[in-house]
Amino acid sequence: MAMAEVVVKSWGNSLGIVLPKELTKHENIKSGDRIKIDIIVKKGLEGFGLLKGLGSYVEDTEHEEFA
Repeated sequence: MAMAEVVVKSWGNSLGIVLPKELTKHENIKSGDRIKIDIIVKKGLEGFGLLKGLGSYVEDTEHEEFA
């Protein structure tokens, strides 16, 4: 399993996301494939300067890092 952080954008009257090319290659995702997406909404800003928006450090032991 791979993970990517994407931005939700307006697409007509709906919302949509674009999957990075590297992710689709890594997972062999093709047009028309059905995929399952776990949604984790990141809202609010914490920190300051360069750290603004990063939030607190939480170790992810459940997912493999996308290579």
